[in-house]
Amino acid sequence: MIILGVACLILPIIIPDFTFPLIWLTFFLILDPINYLNKQPSIISQLSNKKLKVPLALILTGFVMGFLWEFWNYWAIPKWTYDLPFFDFFKVFEMPILGYFGYAPFMLEFYAMYWFIKGLFSKSRSFPE
Repeated sequence: MIILGVACLILPIIIPDFTFPLIWLTFFLILDPINYLNKQPSIISQLSNKKLKVPLALILTGFVMGFLWEFWNYWAIPKWTYDLPFFDFFKVFEMPILGYFGYAPFMLEFYAMYWFIKGLFSKSRSFPE
């Protein structure tokens, strides 16, 4: 997974037109295995224990957060507008519908980043799941 994460970091720099969505997986693929190996909460440990509650909650939260973010963005005076190469159709607010799928891995990344950083600053390296 870590090698895939590094590839997801490098490929958008080399071939951005086709690999730009990979950036949303980069830190999840790099940090979640590190968390797992350090016995910190991780999506890998959740899935290996057949616990889907946390991953599904994060993914659903990502979609809800994305919808609300774009809703508020739509009405803002200074706002983001999006250009999604090859998939710039059927916009919901300012975001093309397929762009909302970027919010799910975004939440998985936040989860992995949170536990990685928390692990750096905690006395105990083991956390309950």
